[in-house]
Amino acid sequence: MKIIKKIYIPILFFLIGILIVFYPVIFINNELMPGDLGDGRFINYVLEHFYLFLSGSKLHNSFWNLPFFYPYTNTLSYSDIMFGGMILYAPIRFFVDSPQTALQIWLFFACLFNFLSAYLLFKKALNFNNFLSSFAAFFIAFSIARYNQIYHLQLYTQFYMLFSFAAFFALRKTNSKLKNNLLFLSGTLMFVMQLYTSFYFGWYMVYALVLFSFLMMFFKESRNMLKNFILFYKKEILIYSFISLILLLPLLHHYLSLHVKQYYYAWLLIKPWHIFKTKNLIYSIFFDIFNVSSDRVIELENTVGVGIFALCFSLWGLFKNKYGKYFLLFILVSLILFGFEIVNCLLYLFFPGASAIRAAGRVVYLFLPLYAFGIVFLVTKLKNKLLIATIIILSIIEQIPVLNGYNFEWNKSQHNKRLEMYSKVPEKCNVVHFDTNDKSLKSEEFVYLLDMIWYASNNNKYTTNGYSGYFPDNNAVIMTLPDECFLKIEN
Repeated sequence: MKIIKKIYIPILFFLIGILIVFYPVIFINNELMPGDLGDGRFINYVLEHFYLFLSGSKLHNSFWNLPFFYPYTNTLSYSDIMFGGMILYAPIRFFVDSPQTALQIWLFFACLFNFLSAYLLFKKALNFNNFLSSFAAFFIAFSIARYNQIYHLQLYTQFYMLFSFAAFFALRKTNSKLKNNLLFLSGTLMFVMQLYTSFYFGWYMVYALVLFSFLMMFFKESRNMLKNFILFYKKEILIYSFISLILLLPLLHHYLSLHVKQYYYAWLLIKPWHIFKTKNLIYSIFFDIFNVSSDRVIELENTVGVGIFALCFSLWGLFKNKYGKYFLLFILVSLILFGFEIVNCLLYLFFPGASAIRAAGRVVYLFLPLYAFGIVFLVTKLKNKLLIATIIILSIIEQIPVLNGYNFEWNKSQHNKRLEMYSKVPEKCNVVHFDTNDKSLKSEEFVYLLDMIWYASNNNKYTTNGYSGYFPDNNAVIMTLPDECFLKIEN
């Protein structure tokens, strides 16, 4: 009975979160797929590449070479590597015939691991009780901020970061030396795996470490804490930093060998005032339905909010916490660094890797554990059960998207029909190309690019087309292709 009492609360919170994410698939159409015909299908393609690599596909016989942007190699490095997502997807795919069905199941498990890692962080490392740890796990795994980014499924692989945090926050001077070394090793491996999976999360972990260390230097108490931590663990810090560097060398080699010039995207900076805005049910009721605000379109890439009430509860809790000032300063400084172009340019120019951070709003994933911590800490300081229930319920409701905001914009049949509309090419064509500059095309270019990489892979062909934030110049090769190797739309 004790075990049942312990697990039914986290299970309940997890099921509520799964209903929020998978509502359209469960109740409307089980063919619906997360995201859109662009990034959603691309992540599916990258994950499928690893399965085909393990299956011995000749086209996918090199891990680092996705068979697009022909004749370029190292094409996996044009995007997030997604290795940590691949090792979760491949076992599913071996038992499921459809790549799209495998992606649906993969997303379920990604949500599960986000939940479990957050639960472990709050329960074992931060010592909150079962109920509050379950709520915090729900908040981090199923926040409206995460749901709004379902178009970018790589952002559902935060669990490596959270497992890493859980390990490092569990370090104690009272632990045995062996236990602390195991925690250091676990945290280091999870950090490395996060970088091999999603660059944003790995980079943000380094950013958080640097910024927190910098902020702590301004206060005597925290400065002494930092100094004592470094002195006590100096040997472990050096050893495991060296281990992480060695493990990351292949990743650095493949990324840096591209010599890709990163462009500055000022329009992708966050809007600091959008910390109060998001596309959830309560916001929509108060501001959209009753026309209180004329701004009906909220830029999801620029939004770092989790709901007005949840944010206020979180800030209240952080104000009451002994160390809350550091968290509040971290949020404030991050809003400035990623919200104002004149400051962000300095970060872009001088902080290693910052030039690759285009969508600055994804810093919200560093905020989520802080938001959750603020709310659960506040609850521990309150005695009024009605007020506590109100805080929890409102914070949950605010993570529900508006009714027209369910971001499942494509389905399995639609994907398959799109691939059937292209002409067949002769066997002698090992490389195919589709002209996406054709003015007669009615949809956006990225949809056809995804058609091409899937079509080419399914037909065991390389393609000069590709999908990335950076497009290499392969026009010389395209011009040498015979006419019959150019794909056309037949119907």
